[in-house]
Amino acid sequence: MFKIGDFSKLTNLTVRALHHYEKLELLTPESIDALTNYRYYSARQIITANQIKVFQQVGFSLKEIKKMLENPDLMEDYYSTLEMELKAEREKVKKRQMMLNLLQQNPLTAEYHVELKEIPARKVVSIRKIVASEDQEFQLWNELMRKIEKQNAKIADSPLAMTIYHDPEYRQTDVDLEVQMNVIGNSSDFKTIPNFMMPTVTFSGSYEQMPQVTTALALWTENNGYSISGPMINIFHVSPAQSSNPDDWVTETGYEVRPNE
Repeated sequence: MFKIGDFSKLTNLTVRALHHYEKLELLTPESIDALTNYRYYSARQIITANQIKVFQQVGFSLKEIKKMLENPDLMEDYYSTLEMELKAEREKVKKRQMMLNLLQQNPLTAEYHVELKEIPARKVVSIRKIVASEDQEFQLWNELMRKIEKQNAKIADSPLAMTIYHDPEYRQTDVDLEVQMNVIGNSSDFKTIPNFMMPTVTFSGSYEQMPQVTTALALWTENNGYSISGPMINIFHVSPAQSSNPDDWVTETGYEVRPNE
């Protein structure tokens, strides 16, 4: 039998830790002297102490370790759970490494941060037309606002003022554009848009930054296992209609995506 101090040396566990384990009934002394209150441990308890240390190093909590020591049949279940947690952590580290590589290769990744969002299902009022060029987009917005006013439609608290570029390729003329805004209520002219996933970049300032924005989106899409599944979209948080100063503009740009199979 070994006094607690000697047992501490043999197991590389502090006396304080041994007292804590005793309190948790995780590792209790083999015997306690009734007169001196000295605690004594046996040689076989060194095995238990070493098990506790290994389990802790792997990542199990003391509560979990206690259950495993009391019921060894549970160990496989705990091992499987921990393996899944470790796998998830490895994926996080892998993504962090990937983002670090992107930052080192492409500094614009830091400036134009990509965030994957779910755009919820919603009701919208929309106008879709072929316009001579993108410069004519404002005409669609004017028409949309007249339509909303005519229908006495109530604009939602989060209106998501959105322009959608429906052409399957880039076009300079005869551009297929749709503008839409979230509304509340019911009308035959309202349409319901299903939810979809969309990586977005929110940026402030003029649209001259768009090449950098789309580059950041493309890099994110390629490196995160997604494919483009829908049109390009601009969401206007502060639009040219609200301010003539480009420095005030806030735009969120992205496109619908789906995970690669």
